[in-house]
Amino acid sequence: MRSLLSRLAEATVVIKAAVVSDYRVAQKGARIVVGFAAKTGEVVQRAHHKLMAKQLDLIVANDVS
Repeated sequence: MRSLLSRLAEATVVIKAAVVSDYRVAQKGARIVVGFAAKTGEVVQRAHHKLMAKQLDLIVANDVS
């Protein structure tokens, strides 16, 4: 994660997955931040909650049930 954070200022798009998504980007700036949500049951609602809670621009919701 340190490596990612050290190069964050250079990024235009940040795509996060799995455990990497368990932190919040401190300085988002003009970046587009994409998260992933592997969910079972109420996939759309749960993915939307994650989108809002992590202050993401986009989320990819995957129904793994």
